[in-house]
Amino acid sequence: MLIKTFGLILFFSSSQSEKLFRPNLPMGEYHLEFDKVYPCETTKDHPIKLNWYFSKKTSSITELKGNTTLLIPFDDTLTLDANLASWGSTGGWVPNTYILNTKKACSTLKHLVGNAWLIFLEGFNIPTNKCPWPVGTYITPGIDKKKLEDMNFPKIYFYGKYKIVVRFKNLKNEQFEELKNDLKQLSLQIVELKAENTTLRSGLNILKSKATSLEDAGSPSQSSHVISQFLYALTISCMKLPPHHNALFTVTKDF
Repeated sequence: MLIKTFGLILFFSSSQSEKLFRPNLPMGEYHLEFDKVYPCETTKDHPIKLNWYFSKKTSSITELKGNTTLLIPFDDTLTLDANLASWGSTGGWVPNTYILNTKKACSTLKHLVGNAWLIFLEGFNIPTNKCPWPVGTYITPGIDKKKLEDMNFPKIYFYGKYKIVVRFKNLKNEQFEELKNDLKQLSLQIVELKAENTTLRSGLNILKSKATSLEDAGSPSQSSHVISQFLYALTISCMKLPPHHNALFTVTKDF
């Protein structure tokens, strides 16, 4: 997702990011146009679910519709990973055009989307204009996608067609592992004491239960700790001034 000001590039440089894309293509100021938005995979038990899609309202108006379900707050304890792919000159997507891995997912997203931040929150009736977003299910009757294209991206970029895959991950994995190990160790110590009374047996059973639930939570199916994933098919149409849950966009020159 690339749009206005060089502030985005400077912001990326302070995060863990890689700019790998240096094509021999024309570049300049551009108009951003969203083409598609869709989940990267079928429904999964992620605590953050972004069920978004574009729907044509009239011949000239396309709206973002769907729902956002938060089983946990969307806040700065999460990380944001984004991978931008470009459409190759011979066809097919070329990944790693730009890679962004950064902490403070909520604040980062607020910075990147710029003016579209408030439009999105109001459109989904999210009861705050800052971080964090509270737990809940938020539904939009429709947001004009053109209003979401006013973002805080670089003002100048290579013209072309891009898509971006965005993943939100849980930062608390290390704390989770430490808690699991502590519970295991305590459980072993109680076993060694060969508890004879009801109280100790009860404590042992509780610890065993917690350790088992943590084992299940840390199963391979969740080893990546991805809590939400979606793709923006962002078609950025870039032509000389004036004139992406998956998003697609085109960069076009503005005339």
